[in-house]
Amino acid sequence: MTGALRRAVGGALVAVALAACSGGEGTGLPRPATVEVQAPQSQLFVGQSVQLSARALDAGGGEIAAGDAEWASNNPQVVQVTTTGLLTAVAPGAAQVRAVINGRAGTMDITSHARPQRGLPGNGTRDANADPDHEQRDRRASLRHRGRLRLRLHAPS
Repeated sequence: MTGALRRAVGGALVAVALAACSGGEGTGLPRPATVEVQAPQSQLFVGQSVQLSARALDAGGGEIAAGDAEWASNNPQVVQVTTTGLLTAVAPGAAQVRAVINGRAGTMDITSHARPQRGLPGNGTRDANADPDHEQRDRRASLRHRGRLRLRLHAPS
């Protein structure tokens, strides 16, 4: 073998060995065994946003530095996620967000709900349509002062 050929073969072997040791698709960072996606909550109302985070874990479950996460939603019509992991619910439905760190992915299921409408029974607000007798009660109000005075107010019909 000539000297030039030996150097070329040696250089190729070194490159293969370095790529095999890095395990991180040429980044020089370790490839995680798993990626854990975390959110303060997985049930959101439309218009609500939360900051997601992703942790790269080794085989023993310890956190490792393996690079930044790349974020995606499998249903962007329901939830959208920015490159920094800010998740926003945009419509009712279900979706799955995915974080990829150095070639390894982790996912989390997210459910987006419509905001409760004001005036529905049980949500702490009053709606005229939910209470058919509201007009009768609203026309009469009484005020007592030390048990002596009773004032009745009548709204015009």
